[in-house]
Amino acid sequence: MTRWVIKCTQCGLERELDVGFDLSSLRYSVYLYCPRCRVNTTHRVLGYHDPYTGQYVQVNQTETSVEGVSEFD
Repeated sequence: MTRWVIKCTQCGLERELDVGFDLSSLRYSVYLYCPRCRVNTTHRVLGYHDPYTGQYVQVNQTETSVEGVSEFD
């Protein structure tokens, strides 16, 4: 399991998402429920905690751009 750090694109809430797959295959954006907005919103992946070293790894910001990407792509 990998702990990803994600950020809501609407309100800016940062939180962790613990999933068993690589979010890079989803272009580093996921559509999830935001507890602050109380609706489903697009979340951008900021980085992840490496399960082997325990260190935080920030992803390349050019790879995480969600501008011009439809949430249904």
